[in-house]
Amino acid sequence: PTAKNFTWTLGARFVSFNNETEVDGDVKQPGNPPSYWDLSPYIRGGLSVLENENARFLLGAAAIFSYRNFDDPVDMYALTAVLQPSMMGEVFVGESKNLMFYGEVGYDWVAFRYVKNKNADYSKMMDKMDAVNASIGFRYQYKDFLAVELGLGEKLFTGLGNYFQADGTFIDFSAMVRF
Repeated sequence: PTAKNFTWTLGARFVSFNNETEVDGDVKQPGNPPSYWDLSPYIRGGLSVLENENARFLLGAAAIFSYRNFDDPVDMYALTAVLQPSMMGEVFVGESKNLMFYGEVGYDWVAFRYVKNKNADYSKMMDKMDAVNASIGFRYQYKDFLAVELGLGEKLFTGLGNYFQADGTFIDFSAMVRF
């Protein structure tokens, strides 16, 4: 939804990550990091600071709460609260403005993390993820009601002299109902 120059989004993300070696139907070697599934509801807000009829630049932030359940060890899970300041640029194509290209960059800051293992549990406050997420993509929307989005992203600056990380690349496909 949009009110003048402010826009917000409420949603959730589900991730299933499998990282293990299977030989003859048996798991021989669990990977590092271990396999998991993750459910992350979020709220995002942004303020348009520069715009014209075909483009706009937004400054915003997101609050993300994540529950991650690990496959091995079986009794391990993590609860994480992430704050993500971000910048986004959008360019609309065509007179109907149904197609939009975008570029976004955001920094993940972990405000709180609690990890429970069968042997121990621990919590951390105000930690950093050491990663900047950058993505580009496009969105097609139908009558400002339905939208689909496809993006390609990368974790940048994960260490000194490490600008790109091979396992940090991700593809994002989203379908949205807008009100």
